[in-house]
Amino acid sequence: MNRAPSIGVVLPTLNCAHLLPDHLDSMQPWLDLVEQIVVVDSHSEDGSSEMLQKRLAGHPRVTFHQRPRGLYQSWNFGISQLETDFTYISTVGDSITRPGLEHLRAVATDLRADVVVSKPAFIEENGEPVQNGPRWPIDDVVEALQLGAPCLLDQWTLCLFLLENPVDAILGSSASNLYLTQLLKSRPFPTEYGTVGDGAWGFANVFHYRLAVTPTQLSTFRRHEKSYAAATYAVDELRENLFDLLVRSFESVMTANPDLNTQADRLNYSHLIKTVEQRMLWQKRLEGCRKQPVPWALNPWAWCCRRMRNSFRSQASHLRTQALRVMDATCQSTSHHLPPENSRVPR
Repeated sequence: MNRAPSIGVVLPTLNCAHLLPDHLDSMQPWLDLVEQIVVVDSHSEDGSSEMLQKRLAGHPRVTFHQRPRGLYQSWNFGISQLETDFTYISTVGDSITRPGLEHLRAVATDLRADVVVSKPAFIEENGEPVQNGPRWPIDDVVEALQLGAPCLLDQWTLCLFLLENPVDAILGSSASNLYLTQLLKSRPFPTEYGTVGDGAWGFANVFHYRLAVTPTQLSTFRRHEKSYAAATYAVDELRENLFDLLVRSFESVMTANPDLNTQADRLNYSHLIKTVEQRMLWQKRLEGCRKQPVPWALNPWAWCCRRMRNSFRSQASHLRTQALRVMDATCQSTSHHLPPENSRVPR
């Protein structure tokens, strides 16, 4: 019998002892599923490290590491220690069920995906459900493609949704996802994009990974006070930097593969890029108005900015819909444009 692909868990921590008991309790039902656990603590001062060593000591393959502070630096180090097929990042406060983890692995295996994403349920710090939780790009994907089952997005469809959501990354919460370990080792998470390094990873590596989306809700995302100041990870012009990263990545692929330009022209990508760029420009102008002492609703220029922002948003949505129609809005199970060096788990 073929063995199921192995799962490794990276557990990054920093002064989160108040959340750890519940988090470790949520891990217990699936700990026997994972082959390896790598704990990366950033010199916590509240007993987090000691609690982890006590509670996880029974796992046959767990290692504990102390590393300097750095959100994605910790992730990347932990991933570098894994020897498993897949990686699950267990961020403290967020949880996944045993059937959920099994579902992600099954989808990754069956669809030969490098990344599987799902949307979590949102909860408050006390565990209560968040009323009217935020809408994420994965909601847009599920609705636009009318997904009733897991689906592998071809690279062109993935790029369409990335362009339509240049800030709210399609990867959502990594605690709701499963990644191919070798891919993350060869293409680590970028560290210069504040707290959205996983989203930036999705932009930087466009056309270099196969992404599957499952409409099934498998995990929870907890709203809670962070153990670091927001200013620590503040990035100037973050929205513009992310959009520029995506455009540069896309143009790099087009330059390296001139034959892809025909398909890009057919789907009107250049027009979509320019339209989204204009939408972001007017959004920035609107936000500038909202920072003024005078209420923005009394400012005629603010209303003009808002109207233009909405106009370009509608145009971008229309362009994406047109492109999806050109592609017949189908989910393909193969991709003809992946770089040959992109490694695979033996299935």
